[in-house]
Amino acid sequence: MPHHNNSRFISMFDSAVEGLWIMDEDANVSFYNHTFYQQFELNLDNTHLDDWLALIHPLDKKEFTNQVDTHVEANLSHQRVMTQYRVRKKDGTFCWIEATGVMKQDESGSYMVGNHRDISEQKLLESYIRQLAYYDKASGLPNSDKLKQDILEATCNSILVHIHLDKIKSYINQYGEELIREMIERVISCMNAFQSHHCEFYRNSLDTFSVLIYSAISEQKLAEMCQQFVTDFRNMSRADGKLFAGEVYVGAYPCTDNTKPAEEVISWAAQTCEYAQRHEPAHWAICNPGVQKKVERFFFIESRIKGAIENGEISIRLQPIVCAKTYRPTSFEALARWELGDKGEIYPGEFIPVAERKGFIDPLGETVLKQACTFIKEYNSKWDSDISVNVNVSVLQLLDGNFPQRAAEIALNCGVSASNIMLELTESVLLEDKHQAMSQIRQLNAFGFNLAMDDFGSGHSSLTGFFRLPFKQLKIDREFALEASKAEEPFSYLKFLNDMNQHRGVAVTVEGIESKEMLSIFDSANVSSYQGFLFARPMKAFDALMLDVSWDLLNFE
Repeated sequence: MPHHNNSRFISMFDSAVEGLWIMDEDANVSFYNHTFYQQFELNLDNTHLDDWLALIHPLDKKEFTNQVDTHVEANLSHQRVMTQYRVRKKDGTFCWIEATGVMKQDESGSYMVGNHRDISEQKLLESYIRQLAYYDKASGLPNSDKLKQDILEATCNSILVHIHLDKIKSYINQYGEELIREMIERVISCMNAFQSHHCEFYRNSLDTFSVLIYSAISEQKLAEMCQQFVTDFRNMSRADGKLFAGEVYVGAYPCTDNTKPAEEVISWAAQTCEYAQRHEPAHWAICNPGVQKKVERFFFIESRIKGAIENGEISIRLQPIVCAKTYRPTSFEALARWELGDKGEIYPGEFIPVAERKGFIDPLGETVLKQACTFIKEYNSKWDSDISVNVNVSVLQLLDGNFPQRAAEIALNCGVSASNIMLELTESVLLEDKHQAMSQIRQLNAFGFNLAMDDFGSGHSSLTGFFRLPFKQLKIDREFALEASKAEEPFSYLKFLNDMNQHRGVAVTVEGIESKEMLSIFDSANVSSYQGFLFARPMKAFDALMLDVSWDLLNFE
């Protein structure tokens, strides 16, 4: 090739936007396109691989040398290798370089040839996209996707804390989204409770946050931090008088198995938080083995309640209510039970709140009412009696305008008079003063159902509200009965209640009678009836059918 053509060939490289290089077996490097390489502190006439390595960012050197050594030692002829790393420029800044190299051989030996390309703008765009993908815009905190990635990279000694702000959505709907910034700042400030350990904060959604703690700490210390967070949040709300969330709840899940998928770890922390919201007065819970069983049971109920109702898995137990004078059965209370193999017996206090929350209380209530009506018909037919059964009714059922009519139809279809059914309502009906519920109560009374107030004394009971409605029975709460059996003042109040109700033709039933000592105390109160383990525990319908109305259950063996 003529000399001037060779010069033109080299000048073609110098005008290119990429750098070209050749490295011999002794790691001597020749660069082409000096325009590209002049931005680096290099002697372009005499360069060794070590000179180039000295410019590479310290965090990228190890991976770079490993890749070069592997490629050279394996002598992978014609196999292209590509790496990305940062290189320091003359002005002290770093740019991102994408290097491509291929091993070649000729009569002089092996060599490597390749090119360098500045990809700084590409990396900047990737960083921006990553910021959008992994960070919450409003708070600047990492988001749920970043949390998943960080959990995967964390050790098995990490702890995930899930934080839920209750009712925040309703506050934002009421006051506007400008509250979000202040709410976020408040939560982040309270998160300082966890900063004594290496941790990262995250915002997962509008009303949930997370803390990933990168160390193993004692359960006691973790409990202290969770309590501190809840306390700080409450104090901050009280201090400025602005409550942007109803309450805050915390669930902590120690990651003792780093093979668990990130989604499972996040789910456990969130479920523990929800368990704390439903069951823990302190508003926080740590998912230790004991709590984990409770959380599993809680979410098992949540996932199975609908099927349990539809498949007839929920049945009733009958507990006698006895005359206070003869101790003979005057009625029964129908109590819902859910028996399920290895899970044992699931009690109403566990599954009824779930049914209410998930919208299944109407079919559940109808199932119980139907079974109670069936029992009434069979019992009264067997013993030629006119006994009634008490059935609990949720406030949510009363808010359904069709409930009175459906209840009447169930009784009619079972061949039972509505007067043989005593519907028990809690005092929350009066406290919340829902006008629709009041209307439903009057409709039920018009259909012939008898009405009882259950658990009187468990809250801020109102006799004024009680006497506004057509109740036929007042049931004294077990805890109140226990207090009345031990102290003069509550006992005097109970006697006062009984006298007033007798005057108005309302029967008073004392619940929770468990000993003859309690019985002897309440005998002087002259109440109408008793209910409690002293007489009988809740029993299956078959066993309850065996109880004769003429039997004295106190002395019955």
